Amino acid sequence: MLQGLEAPGKSPEPVAAEVPRRSTAPSPPRNDRGPRWPADLQVVEEIVDPEPVKACPDAWRCIGEEVTVQLDYEPARFFKRHIVRRNA
Repeated sequence: MLQGLEAPGKSPEPVAAEVPRRSTAPSPPRNDRGPRWPADLQVVEEIVDPEPVKACPDAWRCIGEEVTVQLDYEPARFFKRHIVRRNA
């Protein structure tokens, strides 16, 4: 007869269940102050005009704009890119 892989007379050792580690202290409140960027970060502004405005800019006037600010990266430098979409 074949015997098990364990040595005769030895029983497997019990493994204790690991207790989940959770903090009981409340989390600090979140501040929605926006992203934290260095004050001296270079800003690159890109203006996007609608196609009809590009065709005849003197016939239009700007009534508003939507600005998107995002952190961008080029190899070896970071900068903020402001994308301005003008509304005709």
